[in-house]
Amino acid sequence: MLSKLLEPLVGIVTLLLFVANLVFWCIPFYIVAFFKFIIPIKRWRQFLKPAAAEEPLAAEADHALIDPSVLDAIRSLGESAGEGLMEEVVGLYLSSSEELINELRQAVDASDGQAIQAIAHNLKSGSYNVGATQLGDLFQLIENAGDRNDTPRARSLFAEAEAMRPSVEATLRQLAPKVAA
Repeated sequence: MLSKLLEPLVGIVTLLLFVANLVFWCIPFYIVAFFKFIIPIKRWRQFLKPAAAEEPLAAEADHALIDPSVLDAIRSLGESAGEGLMEEVVGLYLSSSEELINELRQAVDASDGQAIQAIAHNLKSGSYNVGATQLGDLFQLIENAGDRNDTPRARSLFAEAEAMRPSVEATLRQLAPKVAA
């Protein structure tokens, strides 16, 4: 008879311990989530990031053609690999992209979907590697159009990429001034 009275008590104690455990572990997460919601993400990240790690190129990039954090990463690699790494990477991109653009133009004119896809893939990768994310996104769309053999779409996107390219090149030359013209 006494065991029948203890069963509900054991259930109640188990339930109370479960709720206490839930509160103990969830409340800190809810507090952090609340503060992340209230405090704008930029200020939250500045609080978490030491002051010395601020991005030095952020003031140099006037517009979003080039992601300064990518060039900062290349610059920081250059500190350990030797001077001029960023200029070398940007220089290689500028020289190789010129050739690839000409090849892509020929592939678009020939309506060769497979060549469009392969060349646009190379241009996309190179663009992302130097922080030209908008141009890289365009080359991604051109690559997808080439994969579907949608050459009219690839042609119109290529025209957009060609129009954007001089601005990207000028910005890269400005951010990496030692690159040969």
